[in-house]
Amino acid sequence: MSKSISEQYMDSIMNELSCEITESTFGKCYHINSNYGKGKLELFFIEKGLEVSRNLQMEVPSLETQIFNEMPDALEVGYMFEGEVTMIPYPRGNIFKVKEGDVFIYRMKNSAEKYYVNFKQSTNISITMDPKVIENVLKPQWIKKGTYDWENQLDHLFKGKYILVQKANVEFKRLAKRIVENSMEDLMDFITMKGYVFEFLAEAFRLRDSNLKVQKTNIEEKVKMVKDVLWREYANPPILDELAEYLGISKYKLQKAFKEVTGDTVYHYILNIRMKKAEEMLKNSEMSVLEIAHDVGYDNPSKFSKIFKRKYRCTPLKYRNSRI
Repeated sequence: MSKSISEQYMDSIMNELSCEITESTFGKCYHINSNYGKGKLELFFIEKGLEVSRNLQMEVPSLETQIFNEMPDALEVGYMFEGEVTMIPYPRGNIFKVKEGDVFIYRMKNSAEKYYVNFKQSTNISITMDPKVIENVLKPQWIKKGTYDWENQLDHLFKGKYILVQKANVEFKRLAKRIVENSMEDLMDFITMKGYVFEFLAEAFRLRDSNLKVQKTNIEEKVKMVKDVLWREYANPPILDELAEYLGISKYKLQKAFKEVTGDTVYHYILNIRMKKAEEMLKNSEMSVLEIAHDVGYDNPSKFSKIFKRKYRCTPLKYRNSRI
């Protein structure tokens, strides 16, 4: 019988930490008590591809963990009760810290070769879930599509990252507490734990999806604020740096968000406002082309006429005459 992801992980560090292993009804317990660290890790097998680990009072200053090349596109979803864990990827990447009260979702299949991990008086639970869980509930003819959809959903969720960290809500904390307090001594405990595990996973994805929607809403609101400013001040609009400072974000994030929401750059958005306003003035006023050019923000009427012609395929004067 092949070993689970969590067992492979523990085997890779067992010798380094001098773990003492004891068997339990539904899993294993790893006792760490050496010069390299202290603590206890309880591992429970819920079903094929789904495991729960409870890390209790882990104090390991520096631990090197290897990434397996054949690692499936699995997830580790967890909650930190106390302490913190620091992950440093090798050869390069962002350093991540998971602190008390944090939810974390870790994508195991990533570009890192290994990690250096530091456990600082940490007590946490984590659930490891790999694609086998999906295969367990799908008919054979749907497994390939189900696995493909799963990977696409992970790509959308992580957006190039490999670990997501955010604060837990009350419901998530409640479920985490029930998982860590379950004694796992008999079948009734096991059945109860299995229910908690699926609730825990569902709440983690709901929490993350809710956060993404909030982020999206915030971005859309910021872009709307920019659009409102540009419609008011199209003749003499603020520069990008000023807009970014006004919104409290970087110029790069402003440009990226504006393009995603409007499909246009800030520059071209301003240009289109100016041309629309100029078109209205040509149709509904007796202002001269020179006056209109100046009114929409062009000191050089030739430049205004050139841009207008590029958009409407005729000069401003011809456009006006064609509407008479």
